[in-house]
Amino acid sequence: MGKNNWRQIITFMGAVLAYMMGSGFATGQELLQYYVSYGYQGILVGITLAAILIFANWGFAKTGHQEGFNKGSEIFNYYCGDKTGKIFDWFTTLFCFMSFIVMLAGAGSTLEQQYRLPLIIGVIAMAIFAALTVSCGLNSLVEIIGKVGPILAICVLLIGIITLICHGVNIESNIPRIDSGELPLLKASNNWFLAGISNGGMSLLILAGFMAKLGSTTTPLRPLMTGQTLGILLYAAISVLIGFALISQVDFIAGAQIPNLLLANDISPLLGYLFGLVIFAAIYTTACPLLWTTASRIAEEGSVTFKLVTCILAIVGVILAISVPFDILINYIYVLNGYGGAIFLIFMILKEIRVALYHLIIKALGKRYTPPPKHKG
Repeated sequence: MGKNNWRQIITFMGAVLAYMMGSGFATGQELLQYYVSYGYQGILVGITLAAILIFANWGFAKTGHQEGFNKGSEIFNYYCGDKTGKIFDWFTTLFCFMSFIVMLAGAGSTLEQQYRLPLIIGVIAMAIFAALTVSCGLNSLVEIIGKVGPILAICVLLIGIITLICHGVNIESNIPRIDSGELPLLKASNNWFLAGISNGGMSLLILAGFMAKLGSTTTPLRPLMTGQTLGILLYAAISVLIGFALISQVDFIAGAQIPNLLLANDISPLLGYLFGLVIFAAIYTTACPLLWTTASRIAEEGSVTFKLVTCILAIVGVILAISVPFDILINYIYVLNGYGGAIFLIFMILKEIRVALYHLIIKALGKRYTPPPKHKG
């Protein structure tokens, strides 16, 4: 494989990784609700998440490449049909915008907790950065977040490893306390399997249009497929590791809005100061694609209307982000929309089974395969 292919793979891996590492992951709040709350079963949550996303992203990219979608949102019509597809399309658009609000709230909470700045300062700053970046279009967006993603992963990973080295001995005694319900932790669901389904479904929805559009504009497809798979596996592994790091300090971080920031400050106040900026950057890398997904569904990318819509969405997001606490936003928006994503996953599986059976029947009949007509959406 040539150097250019490896460069593409790393860029796509970084883009997917950065997209996934939004405010919920970077702050630790999502990990607290989806991993820490289930003790050792958090490993199973990570495995479930990886399995769902590798399958889903493979389907999104492959289909986008084959069908040549003009818009990533056409992926919903392909898998669900026109009527149901439109429902999922608008549901996902709404969810992406709600998740963008979560990103803004996470940015504000981070600057408030670490630097004692008013919540609204971080919210407005993130909205401005995201709106300016999205106005430049998808290609510049992938380049920016693709380069930031690996850096963010390394920073978060180092925080987790150092915490485990210093406090890992506490895990064995803390997990029974978590399992017994002694500690006041918000949980994504009643059991690890539903939590994994919700986490995977939520991530699936925010990646659907993004990956389908990348698939339609990427040739050859192999670097994208390889990069997204590596990115998801790395994301799941880091999520589990940081989850255990949080478990080792569960008394310290329980009830915190930004638990990862507490871990960094416990290692070194200077590290905490710098890590606050890293978290802000991580939120930025997810806020941008979420805002792009929403705006591109409403207006044609690159048009004056697109830029106007982007600004309006950013302003509305600011107003809503300062109204509801960050952890409550994650608990309601991520979990409920995760189940919506799980329903879409069922449509995906059924569609892929039908396509696979079509291939088998044609092969069994000994006829040359003729692909079905492109979906018009």
